[in-house]
Amino acid sequence: GCDYDETCDENEGFYNVKETFRVTRPTAKMCWFFFVTEIMFFFFVPLITFLASGFVTFGWIFILIGAFSEMRLYLSASVLLEELGTLDLLARSASESNLRATVRSHRGVVSGRESSVKKWTEMHRINDIIGTISQARSKKVLRTVLFSLLLFFIAIIAVAIATANKAEDTSDTILLRDFKYDGVDNFKYPACVLQKEFLVVGDIKPIAIDYAFASLAAYKSLDTAQDQLDLWFGVKNAAVYNETAVETFKKERGFLGSRLVYGLVEFPSVPGFAVIVVRGTKNAFDFLADIQIYGAAALLQLVRFLLPAGDAWTPILHRVASFMNILENSSLTNVTPYRETTEFIKYLKEQGRYKQLHITGHSLGGGLAMISGAQTETPAIAISGPNLRLSRLTFQPPVSEEAVNSFTLNYIPRRDIVPMIDDRGDLVQQIQCNTGVNNPFGCHKIGRTICQLMHDCGSGDRSIPCFCVEDYGFPEPTPRPGTNRTY
Repeated sequence: GCDYDETCDENEGFYNVKETFRVTRPTAKMCWFFFVTEIMFFFFVPLITFLASGFVTFGWIFILIGAFSEMRLYLSASVLLEELGTLDLLARSASESNLRATVRSHRGVVSGRESSVKKWTEMHRINDIIGTISQARSKKVLRTVLFSLLLFFIAIIAVAIATANKAEDTSDTILLRDFKYDGVDNFKYPACVLQKEFLVVGDIKPIAIDYAFASLAAYKSLDTAQDQLDLWFGVKNAAVYNETAVETFKKERGFLGSRLVYGLVEFPSVPGFAVIVVRGTKNAFDFLADIQIYGAAALLQLVRFLLPAGDAWTPILHRVASFMNILENSSLTNVTPYRETTEFIKYLKEQGRYKQLHITGHSLGGGLAMISGAQTETPAIAISGPNLRLSRLTFQPPVSEEAVNSFTLNYIPRRDIVPMIDDRGDLVQQIQCNTGVNNPFGCHKIGRTICQLMHDCGSGDRSIPCFCVEDYGFPEPTPRPGTNRTY
């Protein structure tokens, strides 16, 4: 290098400079062609689709967001700077001012050298600004997140289509009649036996494991459901799976194309009492239904978690969820799964054959059971179901908080992820989960919940599933009196 008092032709300092050379330049006609094509296919086509499909509110929102995005795209600061090639209107940073002051303070620096420093300083500054504008980190992160979500939903839809015609589970659950669980010696769950609104008038006492097992039976095919109920109660036709009630309802009320699976279990010893059993999430279509129903509540929970003192907003979050639901088209509302289960309850009550109805289900089935139960004031017993306190006003018809707290009961295993969706009602029974903390999805399995309830509450005169010991690691049950074999 040179001393400050020396004159030399070498430039002092390093500059980050990038220059783009254009081999060809598009004509004005080509630019207009791409401009019109982009506006047509990426703005007007989606807008017309929204309006033609009845999503008027979405259409207005799309117009606002689309117009703002187009202005940002075509009035891009980085593009303008590249074209202008000057930063005369931009203030220089302090470091650049210091650099020029230092250069000017050097005695013996010729005017040609100062001119060279000025040129390279300007090029360095424009390169930094263009790079910051066009390659911002937040833009890359947002692009990655949106692209990942797109791939996720494409995968879900592809799996849903691929598994649409998958056969039902026809395997039998092996049940043992000559063994039992006595329950824990210390304090048992208050909801081992149902009370208050969930009581049944007649020769039957509803216990939690009956609803849990009925929820498991909903995952089986109709050919095996009745045999499983007979083995469970130990008496043939103690509970009867009514195969024709649902089929008749679907034909009469126009639900023949529905993919929702549910059934009706009657108890001949208690005339007028029946339990509606709704199947939970089993395929990708069910998962899409979960997103449709509980997406707004889950998003609000995330926002509340990220905000400082987010719990302070809880009293108004159900109103925000209701506002978000305004965007939903009426055609989507008409195909929501809970609409069908709610109509089925009304259909059975209109017939006058059933004076007492309960509805139950696991996972999504439990969530649908609680929604329909609250809408029709029918006792609903959910096993690991998503809750509905935040989303209660998004349903059609809306659900009151009093109905949620009076007619819905949710059995929630510890660390189960699904019941963390939405805020809980007042009637909740927290139960243990014997799986490790590194396996939270294991706590959501209906089989494990059945075994946990039998182990903690006692099995009574119900049969013991073999999977309690073989698959879930529960202690071996004890033989019933008169049994001459061991487990």
